[in-house]
Amino acid sequence: SNLTGGNVLAVDQLRSSVAVAQVPGEEGLQEAQKAAQRLQAALATLEAQGGSEGAKGSKGSHALDTSTDLVSEVSEVSKVCGDLEVHLPALDYPRLGDQYEVHVRPALIRRFEHVESDLLGEVRVGKSVTIIKHGTESPGRVQIYTEDALVMPGYISDEINEVSPGISGWISSTTYNGSRLLIQRDLKETPVLEAARLELASVVLGTCEWFRLSDSRSSSSLRRAKQRLTAAAS
Repeated sequence: SNLTGGNVLAVDQLRSSVAVAQVPGEEGLQEAQKAAQRLQAALATLEAQGGSEGAKGSKGSHALDTSTDLVSEVSEVSKVCGDLEVHLPALDYPRLGDQYEVHVRPALIRRFEHVESDLLGEVRVGKSVTIIKHGTESPGRVQIYTEDALVMPGYISDEINEVSPGISGWISSTTYNGSRLLIQRDLKETPVLEAARLELASVVLGTCEWFRLSDSRSSSSLRRAKQRLTAAAS
């Protein structure tokens, strides 16, 4: 276990001396690590085939064999992800009704869920938003309400009341690689290992979401996905 300063491991002397001492949450974290390893292995095999570009440039029977192998490996990654999505619950992020702070970079507020819809304004880093609704078109899109927006003259919709202290619109809560752009305010304390499990599970399932939605899975993009999993599991 990756115990850090301030954590305490207590051994109950009344238990059998041959019993294995286990920190609460350790078993769940180990399961999440195994899940990350399964996904890494499936992605590594697909990378060895050259990603979704692997069959291009080949000719004749070799091209047919390569294409068949590629379909098989893509199916294996999809199967692994399907299993993990059932058995690996992740952190509920972002939670509906909860308040979050914008993190990493300003959040651009759009009129609709689509990332190219009208620009209404932005919320600067450190300012607050409340989650109203999860999007369906792309991962990480959420509808929010905020009273901290900077409205952009010339872009503001006629439907927005400039006198109102707040506006509602759509922002991204994660990047395309799964990195979070919001941090929760007044977050209830979670045991260290359980928090680590939830975080790792979110990265694993986020990678699966990227794999499902991505049209081009080059060797370099698969390699970066594996690196993210390695960093999260370490």
